[in-house]
Amino acid sequence: MHRRDFLGSSAALAASMPACAVAGPATTPSQAPPVTILHGRKPAAGWRFALKDLRKYLAAAGVPVTARVPAPGRLPAGVLVVLVDDDAAMAALRGAYPARAAPAGSDAFSIVTHDRADEPGSPVYFLAGADLLGRQFCCYDFLERYAGVRFLHPDFEHVPPFRGPPQPIATAAAPPEFRYRGLYPWNYNYDRRGLSTFCDINARFEARDWAWFERLGDWLVKNRQNTLFWFDDVFNDDALSARFPQALRRYWRERGLRQVLGLGWGSNEGRPRGGKWEALTCVDAQGRSIEEADWRKTLCPRVPEYARLAASNIAGVDFAAPEAIGTLIGYGENTWAAHQASRCSRHAGIAGDVLIERDLRQVRGQVEARGGARLPLGFVISTHGANADSPFVSGRVIDFLPRNGLVSIHTYQQDSWNHFAPVYERIQARNAREKTAIRAVHIGEVAFLCNYDIPLFRPSILRRREVDLRSVPRDVAMAHLATLNTTQYLYWLKSYQMMRWQWHKDDARWSEGIVALGMDLFGPVHGKVFAELFGRLTALDYLQPASAIPDLLGSLKEPEKIRAWTRYNPATHSDTCGFYLWAKGHAPALLDDAARNAEACLALGERLNASAGALYRRQFHDTLALTAHYHAIRIHWGKAGHALAAVQADVAANRAAHIAAALGELAKMRAARAAFDVHLGKLVNTAAGDSVTRDSIAADFVRNPPLEFIDGKIALLRAAQAADAALPDLMA
Repeated sequence: MHRRDFLGSSAALAASMPACAVAGPATTPSQAPPVTILHGRKPAAGWRFALKDLRKYLAAAGVPVTARVPAPGRLPAGVLVVLVDDDAAMAALRGAYPARAAPAGSDAFSIVTHDRADEPGSPVYFLAGADLLGRQFCCYDFLERYAGVRFLHPDFEHVPPFRGPPQPIATAAAPPEFRYRGLYPWNYNYDRRGLSTFCDINARFEARDWAWFERLGDWLVKNRQNTLFWFDDVFNDDALSARFPQALRRYWRERGLRQVLGLGWGSNEGRPRGGKWEALTCVDAQGRSIEEADWRKTLCPRVPEYARLAASNIAGVDFAAPEAIGTLIGYGENTWAAHQASRCSRHAGIAGDVLIERDLRQVRGQVEARGGARLPLGFVISTHGANADSPFVSGRVIDFLPRNGLVSIHTYQQDSWNHFAPVYERIQARNAREKTAIRAVHIGEVAFLCNYDIPLFRPSILRRREVDLRSVPRDVAMAHLATLNTTQYLYWLKSYQMMRWQWHKDDARWSEGIVALGMDLFGPVHGKVFAELFGRLTALDYLQPASAIPDLLGSLKEPEKIRAWTRYNPATHSDTCGFYLWAKGHAPALLDDAARNAEACLALGERLNASAGALYRRQFHDTLALTAHYHAIRIHWGKAGHALAAVQADVAANRAAHIAAALGELAKMRAARAAFDVHLGKLVNTAAGDSVTRDSIAADFVRNPPLEFIDGKIALLRAAQAADAALPDLMA
């Protein structure tokens, strides 16, 4: 496959992993005390992965490490790491130290530090887990605390040289925020776009790179996650999950990952496309599609092919799999499932909840026949399904759910769970009235590839997700998943942060996790520079002055709603300049402040690029620089407009100076536009000749005015200047 691999080969990544982003002064490997890992003769499930990775990462950090079964009276010198087992070989060793209650509960683990009784001054760490995942979780928690390892991405990690022993580790793991937590790797139209630039998950899937999907599972477990939601879009009878080989399914199962099963035959994103299928969508009495956009079309629920595709979809899913925790039917964003009143001539007069109840009844029978009788069954709701007139709010869909039903609530990146409050209230009311156990799978959108914002870094999205994590009703939400469309650009950073929060969201402010991570990755000096850069980019994202940074980083109160956050808004998505973020309605003082802020962002980024290490150069620099240039384009566009507006108020005295100022701003805008393309070209293969690549960039990547557009404005202004004529309207 033709693809510019932004990560490099897997082999090269594995070889370079230990040297990634070594931050700050570190002790040399010879100073690291030797570590001996002690394990039972027949380690319990989970310790096999833990033992392998403890040895791998400690060695990569420069720590001499060995592993063995303990022999009474003959313990090696140095640091001991004990993988606690109910094993006779462990009994004498455990008996020499104070007893502690074993961790209990799903995924629970503990780490306890003692001073060695036989070698004062050397620690012994007891790692214990309640189950398969608990044992793995305590291993990765130990590596983070003892060696500073950070599991950033399926293909690269931060493993600094050992810097000296930490303070004693005493982790009695707090209960996780949610019983099930993980990622929703959403397949974005595998059949038609994105294979070379748009989404690495698409590319890996199309290439049948199942080893990468194994690493995706590893990434989840290393960050204390336990669930994948694979939504089975259906293209011409092909259920996507059926392509996963049994070896991959088995590997995920061995690691302890659970799975939510998604059925997507009725989804707009997964609908069959082209030819006869176009005649089978919902239409009005004149035969016109009831959808306002082509991408929202789906099969009409009254045509025979609808049921046939459903049966094909169901036949491709293993409902008896032990890792399955629930089944969800998804309708995406299509109209017929979002409104009670029918707008389709094929099912005129039939309410939406009646059609949905029919699906539920038929699907339930087929799922039970295929071994899924125990599974909770329900639906996926997105913003379109939470309208006041939707079947889920004004209809009876919640009442139709089985007693252990599920509702997956997909929260768009600009929304919060409060948008779905009526749905939560319906669930809570039925649970209280009938003693049912209906639960929600909350999905927080942080890495969605649309809205013309690829590949920008948008801190505001994380800020909004924290509000949800703190307040989403815990009595209903049994799971929280973060969307994952790609691990490219810096989208991986948002998914990484969400996984940390889903395990446990403490009282730290939303920004502190990112700032602390910068300190870990780049060291205290460069970490402070990174923190300043992060704050300044946050101010630009919110269209706020630099003076607002402390409030933005230290508060969860949202500033005034910004129209750029509207997900699909033709008024702000023009073919020429995309968002007119800074161009209209902003005072010159704010524009001046923003210009200085964008310039400072670029300078800080260049400083980090020169000296913060390989990880910053490879994974952070181009995305952050591109984001600063994105704002600079719009800031200088706005400043040019204000300069020309000033001419109208002061024609005689300062016309020449104002025109010169406008031309200067347009020149800066042009330079920012050219620089944007340089950085974008390092992230994606913009020169690819296939139409798929060109179409995907045009459809979803950031839209900037072409250089010809800017040059045309400059020429018009110079001509008016030379002729002393009326000035053009730059915004026209």
